[in-house]
Amino acid sequence: MTILPVYAALLALLFVLLSIRTIRTRHSRKVALGHGDDPAMLRAMRVHANFAEYVPLALLLIYFVETGSHSPWLVHLLGSALLLGRLCHAFGMAAHRRTSVIGWREWG
Repeated sequence: MTILPVYAALLALLFVLLSIRTIRTRHSRKVALGHGDDPAMLRAMRVHANFAEYVPLALLLIYFVETGSHSPWLVHLLGSALLLGRLCHAFGMAAHRRTSVIGWREWG
């Protein structure tokens, strides 16, 4: 297993950035607990939580592919798709309005 740790590290970095964004939003909106009926706080929390809900399972499934002696290109494809999808989702959720019929969030 040599490919998956690279994607896991990049995703961990993204998770830290999303955490910092959530903390900063919480601080700027003066919301100590929950979302305080603030749409920006709720949005930041959901981006962070959605990442935490889906990425661990996806990494585990990619791990099974990598240890199953499949092509390294498949592992790269899955890891890249996961990373790109999470970036698109975070970008789309951060936007205050839609830029197209199918937005970044849906692509993510």
